[in-house]
Amino acid sequence: ASKFHKQVGFFIEHATRVGGRKRRSDRPVVADAPPRRRGNGKEIRAWAAEQGYEISSRGRIPAEIEKWFQDAH
Repeated sequence: ASKFHKQVGFFIEHATRVGGRKRRSDRPVVADAPPRRRGNGKEIRAWAAEQGYEISSRGRIPAEIEKWFQDAH
């Protein structure tokens, strides 16, 4: 087994990468989107209705309404 590892080790040392993913360190790091607060959908929907926005009782809340809610609170 050690003879095999020595022989394979030679090839690994002299190998060149031919594909696959490679991380580039010269790209700027982009900040992630701010985390969404979960569990306040009912509160946002109630606030939106009070403000006169039409929003369904189910489904995703539009990002702009969430932003307006966050700005108001």
